[in-house]
Order: sequence, then structure tokens, then C-alpha cells
Amino acid sequence: MSNRPALLKGVISLSDRRHRLRRRTLLKHAAALGGLAAAGSSLTSLGVSKASAAKAPTANALLFPLISNPTPNPVRLPGGLSSILLNKNLFSQLVRPDPITDQPVPDLAKSWEISKDGLTYTFHLRDASFHDGRPVTAGDVKFTMDAIMDKKVNAAFRTNMGPLKSTTAVDDHTVQLTLEEPYGPLLTMLQYNILIMPEHALKGQDLNKPTAFVEHPIGSGPYMWKEFVQGDHLTLTKNDKFWDGPPKIAEVVYEIIPDINTQIAKLKAGELDFVMVEPSQITSITGGGVQMSYANQTNYYYLGINDQNPMFKDPRVRQALALALDKESILKNVLLGHGRLVASPISPPMKWAFDIGLAPLPYDLAKAKSLLSEAGAKMENGVLALNGQPYKFKILVDIGNPTRKQFGLIAQQQWQALGMQPQMDFQEFNNWYDMTGDMRFDTAVEWWITPNDPNALKGGYESKHDGPSPTHPNFDDAVTDQLFAQGVRLSTPAERKPVYDKLQRRLKEMQPDVFLNFPNEVRGFSSRVRGFGSVGIRDALYWTYKWRFA
Repeated sequence: MSNRPALLKGVISLSDRRHRLRRRTLLKHAAALGGLAAAGSSLTSLGVSKASAAKAPTANALLFPLISNPTPNPVRLPGGLSSILLNKNLFSQLVRPDPITDQPVPDLAKSWEISKDGLTYTFHLRDASFHDGRPVTAGDVKFTMDAIMDKKVNAAFRTNMGPLKSTTAVDDHTVQLTLEEPYGPLLTMLQYNILIMPEHALKGQDLNKPTAFVEHPIGSGPYMWKEFVQGDHLTLTKNDKFWDGPPKIAEVVYEIIPDINTQIAKLKAGELDFVMVEPSQITSITGGGVQMSYANQTNYYYLGINDQNPMFKDPRVRQALALALDKESILKNVLLGHGRLVASPISPPMKWAFDIGLAPLPYDLAKAKSLLSEAGAKMENGVLALNGQPYKFKILVDIGNPTRKQFGLIAQQQWQALGMQPQMDFQEFNNWYDMTGDMRFDTAVEWWITPNDPNALKGGYESKHDGPSPTHPNFDDAVTDQLFAQGVRLSTPAERKPVYDKLQRRLKEMQPDVFLNFPNEVRGFSSRVRGFGSVGIRDALYWTYKWRFA
């Protein structure tokens, strides 16, 4: 890129040469919820109305879009991102991310201590209650942690809990988490969708399909369940007994709007208060009652590769796919400079772990062709082939997002220059979600938003966690596994950084996916919203109760 994009006010510099929701195993777990599938019909079987209904009053309601119907199962998280955005207002955690620094700060736990050997975390709970008036106790924390670690429960974030050995309710206000070995990122992981569940409402239910609970969920967050009209809207009302005081905005109305262009139009018309904005849309909505905001988050775009497909199993082939993409041009022309090129999935917001000196693979078509030749690929009947198998494959993309569509189309065009014949496979979001979770794709435009610690990536690149099952990994590399195992056992950033520097270099070399870029989060808020903070929206939503209207 000849000219570096201008820095954005309030955003850490991501423009020097510098969603995914969760990784495939986690996606598969979330998508597999029987009758509560992560599809548009997720709550049909529960008798939730599909009929049209009048919208909730909006004068004192925050209007927020979701791309699909959510399902409020806090341990399974079916429905992916839509469920996550809902749950952050319904449920509380032990700790949560600070709205400015993104570091762990108290939530249900008012304080904590860590033993000298790093194996015991003792949390002291504040006085708080669930939406039905029952108190939140250490027993509820134990119930939650036991459920997450129970292998009969397909918990979405079990991997993040690492070496958690046991949870003990010392008394109603004290809970201890005991680890099998030191685990530096525990507090960071606890602030990432580890939602405390009410034991009295869920004990004895099948947590993979808690039908009665999902019909009327009970949390301890700042907002309570009011109504859901499938495919239309879901309304939460303020919890006047929330431990940190009642919300300033009376209701949150989540509107189900799959198409981002429709979301933008409604934001401009004053019918929404927030929209995630694609770079190509910034100019068209700036001003006119919309305030733009930019944030950094631990997110990266990539072209996911089915590494177990014989066509892509050789790392030289995956390197060739990366070298054949002009990623600088993609950053400049698709993201309009709102981001940074990526060498590995460890992103700049991880700060101490990010290797600022590691350069991304460049655009080098000649080198790409040379690597394919070394791997044994050659032209046969006008198509590049490997061991007689032609490189005719699909690029899976979810419908409705112009940025991801452009990523896919550019990859299709530029990979054709290698002699390959990729075809586009556009799928509705929930189909895309299921297909990526089940590894039913050749390549796919994907993104991944993770906790702010590099160990979170083990769910995607450690062999026992990546792929549709532990016995059928997608990316399988002993060196990568060893580095993840080393890094997680160390406690301080100074001890951990050399290990994760090696990990970044290894992932760049192996290229399990084609790493594209770290995007800035571009958001549009209505002019009436105040107090939304500077962190990514998924963390900012823990603090919705402090937002206000002008």
C-alpha cells in the first residue's frame, strides 16, 4: 500500500503495514442444539409467537438489530452472535470487561484473590438477585461452572476454562475455582460469555435443550425478559433491582433484520439506535442524525480452509492460496483502510502478545505458482490438479454482508490466476453457520472474535479442539499444539510472550487459514445515544444499563 490510511480518532493505530463468532468446534456445538437449532426457527417448537405484533414503545427503548432469531441458552449459545448480543443484557458474570480498557473488572464478584501457586482463585460475591427475586449465591456459580465442564453438556466455551479442576461453594458469598495447573488467562476468559445461571431454575433440566427455561429465561443482568415475536422483535425491560442500580433506558428492543442495508436505512430513518457499519457505507450515513464510532476488538477476517481436504492438506498449497491474494488491495479497496494486515490470528488488541515485527505473507503470484508446483500440482485439461483431483471447489459466504461478499469474489478471481476454478456458494447466515461448524465446506469467508488473550485461539488451531470432533481435527500440527501447551502454563506476559511469538511464526508458516486482516469495528449510533464506551460492541453491551438518551 503506497499511502497509509489516516488514523481514526480514538482508535489504536491499526493502519501501519500492519467474526468469526467462535471457532469451528464451538460453532458445531452451538449449531447442534436439536429442537433449538441456530436457525430462524430456533424457538418455534417452544410455542413462541410467529405472528406479527405491534412494536414495543420506542420513546425510551434502545432499538438494536439482530441478524437472526436468538435463543437464550447461556451455556450452549445456539444462534451464535445474535444470542450472545442478547445474553449480555440478560445475564451477569463473575467479572466483565471494562468499557474503556477491556480488562477484567468486578461484576457479580466484588473482589478476588489468587493463591501464590496460581492454582486457586477465590471470588467474593456481592449481594445480587436473579430476575425472579432469588439471591445469586456461590451455589449458582458452582452449578454454572460444573455445567460448563460437564462433557455431557455441549457447552460453547468449555475450552476457555482450560485446566479448571473443580468449583467449591465455600459459603453463599464465597466461591473457589481450583485449577490443575497455572492458567494465566483465567480472568480474561471468565469475562467472555461465562454467564452465571440460576440453579433453582435449571437443576434437573437437560442443559442441551432447557425448553422451559428458554421460554422465559431468568438471569441476573440489568434487563429482564418481556416478549419475543419470532422473526420480528424481542423486548427486554429494565431490572429495577439490578445490583448496580436500574438502567437509564427502560427497554431494549432487538429487531430481527437479516439484511445490513435494511439496518442502515432504518438507522438513517431514526428507527434503530445502532448498526454495525461496513466501510463502504460510512460516507452514505455520516451526519443526518447518525454519529460514527470506531473501536478495536480481537477480531480478524480470514478465508477458512478445510485442511483435511486432500487438495489443501499440504501447507505449501495453503501458502500459495495466501500468496495469490493481494491483501493490501483488499484492505485499501474493500475495508477502505479501516484495519491492518495480518500475519497470524494474534491481533494488536492483545497488545503484549502481538508480534509487531512479523510481516504478513506478501502478494507474490510467481511464488504461489512455484509452491504449487513443488507440492505436485499441475495443469490437467485446463485446470490445476493435484494427484488427478482438479482444484474445482467452492467458497462459502453468508448472504447479506457486502464486505464478506467482496472478500469471496476477490478470492475467486485471484485464485483463478493459479489455474484453479473456485465457485461461489452464497448461503443464508444460519446455513453458513451450520456448514462452517460441521466443516461442510471447501473454503469459507469467516471471521473470529475472541477473548483478549492468545490462548483463546487454541479452540481453532490446537488439534484436539479444531474440527467437527476431537478424533477428526481440521488443522493438526504437533508444533502448534506444543506451543499452546507451553504458553498457557505460564503466568506473566513477560514469560508468555516468547512462546506466543514462536506460535505466530508457526501459524504464518503453516497457514491453516488464509489470514486477511484485522478490521476496525465501525459503528453507527443514533444521535440520541450517549455513554456507549470505546470497546467493541460485544463488550460494550455489558454496560448498556449506563447508556442514556440525550
